[in-house]
Amino acid sequence: MTVFLAHAPADRQTAEALEKVIERRGQFCELDDGQTALKPVGNGDSFVLLVSQALTFATARLRLEQRALDAWAQGAPDGREAWITASRQWACAIYQP
Repeated sequence: MTVFLAHAPADRQTAEALEKVIERRGQFCELDDGQTALKPVGNGDSFVLLVSQALTFATARLRLEQRALDAWAQGAPDGREAWITASRQWACAIYQP
């Protein structure tokens, strides 16, 4: 299982901190800032989208949002859920196809 952690380039430091937490729990994690094409999210993978004000102005925003929608659409027919957690500065959407 791979956890794809999508984030705006300006939020890289926060994404790296979250990546360490995920990897400490025994999961493989790949950072995705939308600049490089990564493999599609498959069965057993998770896609985490960090949404902040920086994402609004990120040049790769559409690519990251499209990957999130693709991951959600793959999981929707199987009855899998998407979790969205929000705070004052962050919103985090997790998709498991």
